[in-house]
Amino acid sequence: MVNIGRRLLLLLIGPILFALGLVLGLVILIFIMFPTLMILFYIGLPAIIVVTELLFLYIVYKFLHQESSSLSELIGYDRQTLSQDVVWIVVTFGIFYLTFCAGFLVLWLINPPYYAIYISYFRTPLPLFSMLFYTIVVSITAGIAEETIWRGYAITRLEKVTSRRWLAVFIAALSWSLFHFDPFKTPVTLISGVILGSLYLKLQRAFPLIVGHTLFNIIGYAVPFLLFIWLP
Repeated sequence: MVNIGRRLLLLLIGPILFALGLVLGLVILIFIMFPTLMILFYIGLPAIIVVTELLFLYIVYKFLHQESSSLSELIGYDRQTLSQDVVWIVVTFGIFYLTFCAGFLVLWLINPPYYAIYISYFRTPLPLFSMLFYTIVVSITAGIAEETIWRGYAITRLEKVTSRRWLAVFIAALSWSLFHFDPFKTPVTLISGVILGSLYLKLQRAFPLIVGHTLFNIIGYAVPFLLFIWLP
């Protein structure tokens, strides 16, 4: 039990601290040492996300191996249940879509200036490589790693430690939301994380959540880039 507790501590706090350290280093490098190279921030930030998530996904892989389990078991892809999975993929996508739409609506109602600042981020001219990196690499990495780490691995182990399903779901959702380092995304991902965690406990498989999450990310990045940058 102590071993599981230490592993959970590493997975729930480690990604936050590791990414935060890299982001602070990037900010110091650009804003203090090379302020004219602001474009590096928009390139370096997604790279930090990918490196962090791949690192801790590998750690989960090692933990599962030591527990005589595997990523394939945790993900739970099964061709025989693929037709059912399509339904749950749509449900997962809908959870993300509705929570983020509700979040944008609330933000627009209570803090229009911050809403305008947040939306203006997508109007920032980015190199094509950076836009593609966000839309493809970040989206796929986040879909696989986040659902595997915070839902597939953390929730089931937290349930063993706490003996309370609701607490396990909430702790995992809180850690996942804090990982996003965003005044807007943090409360939104906390809510969606609780719903997705409950869905994972129902399914006991991460595959539908991974696919739904990935599709939402791809569309969530691609559509704003197309609307605000490429279209007149």
